[in-house]
Amino acid sequence: MNEGALLLKDNATYKLWTPKYEEKEFHPIIKEHSKELFGNESLYFDIKHTLKSESRIASIPDAYVITLLKPQWYIVENELATHRVYKHIVSQVSEFITAINNPSSQGEIRDILHKEITQDKVLKTYVEKVIQPEEPHQFLSKLLLKSPKIAIIIDREKDKFKDAKTTLQKLGETEIVEFNTFVREDAENDHAHLFEPLYEEPTHALYVKNENKFLCLVGNPDHNISRLYDPIEIVEHLRDEHRIIPKNQFIHDWFPRFERLWKEHERKKSSQS
Repeated sequence: MNEGALLLKDNATYKLWTPKYEEKEFHPIIKEHSKELFGNESLYFDIKHTLKSESRIASIPDAYVITLLKPQWYIVENELATHRVYKHIVSQVSEFITAINNPSSQGEIRDILHKEITQDKVLKTYVEKVIQPEEPHQFLSKLLLKSPKIAIIIDREKDKFKDAKTTLQKLGETEIVEFNTFVREDAENDHAHLFEPLYEEPTHALYVKNENKFLCLVGNPDHNISRLYDPIEIVEHLRDEHRIIPKNQFIHDWFPRFERLWKEHERKKSSQS
């Protein structure tokens, strides 16, 4: 995107913002909006773990992301457009792919992610509800047998990757996202972001079969495990708490019997009004 781009919203002007520092400015923004990037049931781990190939070439990704409903894992590299593509970013991706083919590196990542999940009781409960009947260690072991996707999140100028994308795709499946941040002229703490998500459609809730209830996936795990909902409650919760109207809600395993219950509920409400 052009550096002079403007965004107009509610009679306010927002200017395209260019971060100066990856660690202090850009990384926290990507972590904050990781669910909007990777999906509601994704988990973002900003673990600075060194990957080593069998020839001892070392590299440190910015983060790992795992998705739970459609199991996938990502190695994340958050980059500023000021970096030189071939000398920095392409070489980084090459090092990641080389290192991840080392079985010991895969085992280390599995153990680190498992520890991150299980040492947090809230997160552990949330993950177990989503991935049932599997348990976290089994889920991660199977997941890491798959080749990871490389997610490169760049602050602007995605077009500079046109020539490099062919090389990157030969190294591994690579997704490049231009994540633009706009700052309001008269209020620097008011931000707006423009980017294309890496998921096909959002998943707002999940049917937990062994409890015959629904788990909300919108928001953080602490919110999500605080309560499970029946079919009527989950639709109303998503509508009232998250402002997602029923026709736009995507609920995993929303079977026809649940739809019938909801329609009957709405019919009764209409007849009473």
